[in-house]
Amino acid sequence: MSEVEARLREIKERVLQATLQSGRAVGAVRLIAVSKRQPPERVTAAYQAGQRDFGENYVQGLLDRRTLLPNDAILHLIGHVQTNKVKGAAQAHYLHTLDSPRLVEALAKVAPPGIKGLIEVNLAQEDQKAGVPAAEVEPLIERIRATHLELVGLMCIPPEGEGGQWFGRLARLAEDLRAKTGLPLPELSMGMSADFEEAIRAGATMVRVGTAIFGERQS
Repeated sequence: MSEVEARLREIKERVLQATLQSGRAVGAVRLIAVSKRQPPERVTAAYQAGQRDFGENYVQGLLDRRTLLPNDAILHLIGHVQTNKVKGAAQAHYLHTLDSPRLVEALAKVAPPGIKGLIEVNLAQEDQKAGVPAAEVEPLIERIRATHLELVGLMCIPPEGEGGQWFGRLARLAEDLRAKTGLPLPELSMGMSADFEEAIRAGATMVRVGTAIFGERQS
């Protein structure tokens, strides 16, 4: 068994236990293996060990994984997207970082039917991070509804070490938005290597785990 496979098994078991502890069914949480700046052989090892969801921060990384992995791999773009790179971004199955009407409109012009999007919410309003403030999520939802893009949920990257309070806030925001918009918004993308179990207990349906599976990234 490779080191990547061993780590992947461990993380999957931890995801399972946290899912059960949160009172949800097996399979309710999707593990996204974040392969940013990882060598191809590690990514291939994860695929061969049964992993199918892979996340990339950059468009070029996404395109590289699309070439590397078989067609049944599900690709998630989890980094900020510039509007001049929407053609590449549209190659993702899930785009976790919708954060402006401009991006939505640019993406809608090139994205194929079936692409799924999540709104990135900057709950702590950190200047160095992308995402929209909570108050601007509902207007952005209405812009997305005017396109063929399928909005499936919300995503957040909370301040380091402070996940707990922000995970709960994102879950409550999603609940409020379901009531206001009538959309199911089933997905909550939150939690990374250091705090994914806490995120699952708060309601995450997608967790983004990189170094805990693959080891340290290449520079």
